[in-house]
Amino acid sequence: MISRTGYSNAARGEAIRTELMDLALENVKVSGWTPKSVVDASKQLGLSPMAYKIGGGNEAGLIKYFFEKSLKETVKIVKGADDFPTGLKDRVLYISKVRLGQTIPYSHTWEQATQILAMPQNVSVGLNALKTLSNEIWYLAGDSSHNMDWYVKRTLLATLYASTELYMITDKSQDHASTYKFLEGGIDPLFNCNTTYQNVVEFSSNFGRNAFNILASKGIFKN
Repeated sequence: MISRTGYSNAARGEAIRTELMDLALENVKVSGWTPKSVVDASKQLGLSPMAYKIGGGNEAGLIKYFFEKSLKETVKIVKGADDFPTGLKDRVLYISKVRLGQTIPYSHTWEQATQILAMPQNVSVGLNALKTLSNEIWYLAGDSSHNMDWYVKRTLLATLYASTELYMITDKSQDHASTYKFLEGGIDPLFNCNTTYQNVVEFSSNFGRNAFNILASKGIFKN
């Protein structure tokens, strides 16, 4: 059994971590996805510079925290929305846009985040976050399928969302209007794609090819 004092210490530790990492995310906008963002946050809070280890101690730990925080914020916004659509397709698009809106403020640093997540030791961080996000979007939208479609839908949406964030890296349009249009343009094909193997592969290949070309243009991969 955890003592009352132990519980209080654990709660306080979590509160400190949250405050530290939230401040670090603000620093990311200036210093990027680097330990410096967390170290500077610890100094701003009067903590030891070694406090950066609370957040995982590396860049991937900071990105993981961002994924977790953004998903919680997305759920909060969606559940409190007065204008939540009624149709499943419109709901999926609405929720995807809400989540994308959490990343837009970091668009100028997202190329760096992508490079970090592409490292072999960090690949699981991005994939797990994408899987969780896709599942949560369909759940919030009201999808209740329990057959093979359940897996296919989540795979297709994950492909579309990941491609949209990569498109965002190169988007110079005002308020990232083109990025949102890219996302919108992928929703109809997603819902019109039946679950045959050939169609699923074709959809994923189309968006995967776009994603690869974007990464290659940034020098992350070579054509």
